[in-house]
Amino acid sequence: MAIDITSPERRGKHRNYVHLIGEIDAAPVPRTLRNGTHILTWRLNVSRSITPLGLPLDGGKIDILDCVTAVSSLLSYAALWVPGDVVSCHGALRRRFWRSPAGARSRCEVDVVAARRLRGSDDQPSS
Repeated sequence: MAIDITSPERRGKHRNYVHLIGEIDAAPVPRTLRNGTHILTWRLNVSRSITPLGLPLDGGKIDILDCVTAVSSLLSYAALWVPGDVVSCHGALRRRFWRSPAGARSRCEVDVVAARRLRGSDDQPSS
């Protein structure tokens, strides 16, 4: 899925588009929400080896990002991913709010609409 965010009709407009390539941290977890919607969540480790401007970053740090999908075709496909798989995810950054006994809470996560495995945890290329 390639989206040209630099096209003339998109310049100067708001957009929330995320493309991540990273490694699965733990096995994806299926859940059913109270309204009956099935979702799948996973964590993605994304290396910070370079900055967004392409400059080298010392320290080899990573970002651990929470991802979620409710796209039916991804529910069974992504459920097969294992720790160490390298995947490409497309979606949008969302801030979720909920009430807890301690008060209102929130977190940011990537709402994934398209994804594919690029390489398996055993370093074999994947199609």
